[in-house]
Amino acid sequence: MNFIAGKDIIQSNNNIIPRGLFPLEKMFDSNDVAIKPRILPSDGEMEDYNLWTVGNPKVVNVFNTLKIEKK
Repeated sequence: MNFIAGKDIIQSNNNIIPRGLFPLEKMFDSNDVAIKPRILPSDGEMEDYNLWTVGNPKVVNVFNTLKIEKK
């Protein structure tokens, strides 16, 4: 049983991550949002958009340059 989905399982002799690799758990929070995003949109570039109804709003932020058919 040294296979997962047809791929070999490689066991390391130690618990050291090879140089150049970084665990994803340190880059994202529990909601899969980047902890330190590299690109931050300015306030003028984003707008709130309701995905549901007025009585049950589910608001997300979208770029205001996004075409209406994409929204």
